[in-house]
Amino acid sequence: MKLFWTIAASAALLTACQQNESNILAQVGEEMLTVNDVLIRMPLTCTGDDSVNFVQRSVNQWINDQLLYQQGLRSLPDLEQIEREVAQYRRDLIARTYQAERMAIYSKEVSEAECAEFYEKNKEQFKVHEPILRAIMLKVPANTTQIRQLKEWIKQTNQGNQEQAEPLDKFCQLRAADYDNCLEQWVKARRIMDRLPAKSPTDPRQYLRNQVYQLKDNDFIYLLLINDYCVKGEVKPLDYCMADVYEALILQKQDKFREQLEQDLRDEALRTGLLKLNNKE
Repeated sequence: MKLFWTIAASAALLTACQQNESNILAQVGEEMLTVNDVLIRMPLTCTGDDSVNFVQRSVNQWINDQLLYQQGLRSLPDLEQIEREVAQYRRDLIARTYQAERMAIYSKEVSEAECAEFYEKNKEQFKVHEPILRAIMLKVPANTTQIRQLKEWIKQTNQGNQEQAEPLDKFCQLRAADYDNCLEQWVKARRIMDRLPAKSPTDPRQYLRNQVYQLKDNDFIYLLLINDYCVKGEVKPLDYCMADVYEALILQKQDKFREQLEQDLRDEALRTGLLKLNNKE
């Protein structure tokens, strides 16, 4: 049997080279499985025994499917009902797919201003579950002599001075053992706090905003500045939760979008004559 599948696989590959579509691997009744039917599903990486196994599995699966299908055609008493269900499923699938595409287009029309308005009216929905912050932290060897300069660069970077941010970045790329500048984005507080020396305060509320703190252990000096923070139970900043706000707003407006789509389709169908209503009373 293995010889048969080896020959079949070889024939499949040879036929692929010859671009010949007439070779038949199996036939059940009037239905035929050709070499090309198998080849179009065969991965390009299939060679040797892998190609033999692939051809064997493909042919056996096709034979089983065809035998079940053709026996079903002969044996099932109500094929018309199946055809009706298939047709209904097809209609439903097309309608749902089109509706989803149109809903996606409507969703793109939601503006940032609408999101901001929704956020202001529904802040209670957007509470912080774990502390978040915007901060900058770096870790340098304990023998580093430029600590005062680093503190100044950090302060200036926090104030948006790009000229001071560049030398800080360059220094940290070359000399820092650890460096994370997330002043322009909100991140979970543990991203920063877990990298501080052991026994350092991990609650952002224990640090004053916009102050540079110097911490140390036996081998390193740590510099930390927290620009802002939010703790559990407080409302998330809009720029941190914009995606959540957008999703919640879209969910709220889904019914409105659906009604708009249905009305647009009805109006267009009436305008073009596709829809005709009998309004006799």
